[in-house]
Amino acid sequence: MAISIPSISEISTSWVQGAGAGAAKYRTGVLDSSVDWEGPTSASESNWGAAVTEAIGAGRFSNGVQRAGNSKWREKSSTLGTQRFASGIAAAADDFSRGFAPFRDVIANLNLPPRGPRGSAANLERVRTVTDALHQRRLQELA
Repeated sequence: MAISIPSISEISTSWVQGAGAGAAKYRTGVLDSSVDWEGPTSASESNWGAAVTEAIGAGRFSNGVQRAGNSKWREKSSTLGTQRFASGIAAAADDFSRGFAPFRDVIANLNLPPRGPRGSAANLERVRTVTDALHQRRLQELA
């Protein structure tokens, strides 16, 4: 006996309507949750590493990229990405400030060697001074 199931069009429409109406419920669920996300997530690092290693070995990343292709990337990026760009930037303003502030301070406190003539190796030393200092700060952030 065949299983009775709605058409893919009906299922898709129902999914979109339900998901769209669920935004407030989702937010409330997150804010009211007593679930410890951080602890179990941190504890699962070895599982994550094993799964990523397996995915790499099976070529799943490139397979997924090829399955989506340029046309899907371009269509979704130019529509959804465009719609979400400004609001995403605005929502990340505080995170950006907190994240970039230590690097801004590194730059502000550098003493660069004197500038040389155009094309001079002395100018590359100025660049090296900045990149080395920023790299060292980044390593501190990762520790």
